[in-house]
Amino acid sequence: MIEERAATERRAHDQRLASLDFALSPFTIAWEVTRACAFACRHCRAEAQPRRDPRELTSDEAVRLIDQIRSSAVRSSW
Repeated sequence: MIEERAATERRAHDQRLASLDFALSPFTIAWEVTRACAFACRHCRAEAQPRRDPRELTSDEAVRLIDQIRSSAVRSSW
């Protein structure tokens, strides 16, 4: 029963994706919020720094950016 529902939802999801025009609105937005990190993981490509860069967005600037992205998004029936 769960597998059947999951398959049905996946098909509906795939149909919605097929109807979108990604030239008008991106499907995914990746945002690396900071390079500051106390770890040095070998698999990480971020070249982390021990402290935040003073040019990073403030919390208020970040919220405004998110609002701008949201307002420019193409609305769908999702």
